[in-house]
Amino acid sequence: MLISTKGIVFRSVKYSETSFITDIYTETKGLQHFIISGVRKAKSTTGASLFQPGSLVDIVAYYRDDKKMHRIKEARSAYPFREIPFSIHKTAVSVFISELCSKTVQESEPNSVVFQFLWDSYVYLDSTQESIANIPVSFMSKLATYLGFAPQIPKGEALFFDLREGVFCASPQEMEWAKDGPIIPLLKSFFKTNINEAHTIVCQRSERTEILNTLTKYYSFHIQGFKKLNTPDIYGAIF
Repeated sequence: MLISTKGIVFRSVKYSETSFITDIYTETKGLQHFIISGVRKAKSTTGASLFQPGSLVDIVAYYRDDKKMHRIKEARSAYPFREIPFSIHKTAVSVFISELCSKTVQESEPNSVVFQFLWDSYVYLDSTQESIANIPVSFMSKLATYLGFAPQIPKGEALFFDLREGVFCASPQEMEWAKDGPIIPLLKSFFKTNINEAHTIVCQRSERTEILNTLTKYYSFHIQGFKKLNTPDIYGAIF
C-alpha cells in the first residue's frame, strides 16, 4: 500500500552508484528502512542532501507489513533548516542527536509522543538564538524519560546517582555502579529541565563531558546492546 507520513532521517548509506538506503523514524509507522533509487543521479529531482541525518521530511512510500525494506516514491523537506547546515556548532549537535537516536529509538510501532519530542528538538536547535552548548546533555537526559527509563529523583538530599537502579539516592546499593560529585545537582537539573530551557543551567565544558560519559554508561545499563557514541568527541572539540 501507499503511505504518506512525516519522518526524521536517522541514518543513510549508499546502496549503489545512484541509490540510498535510509533509516527514517516515521510518524505513522515508527522506525522503518527505505530504499530510494536514483537520488544520486545528476538529474534527480530529489537531492541526496534531503536524506542527511536529522532531516525532517514528508515522504510517500510503498509499504508492506511483511517487508523489512520499503521503497520511497516521493520525498520533500517538511522543515527546511535555516541554520543547522551553515553552523558548525549546530551541525555537530544535530549529528550527535541523530547518532543517539539511531542507537536507541528502534521501535517499528508509532509513538506520537516520542516522534513529537524528536521533531521539536531539531526545530528548536535550528531556530534558537540561545547557547546550544547544553543541548546534547539535555537531549540525552530527556530522551531517557521518553524511552521509559528516567531515574527517580527524591525530594530529599541525594548525593549519588545509582546508574544500575536508575535512582538518585543518599546511599547506593553498590558503589561500583554509582556516581557522585559536583555533577549530581547538575544532572538532576537536566533531567527536570526542558531542552528550550537548557541554556539556563550553568555548566562548564568539563562538567558537560563528565555528564555525557555518565549518561552513556547509564544508557548501557538500560538499553540492551547500546554502543559507545562516536560524536561526543567531535562535540567536545567544538564547545
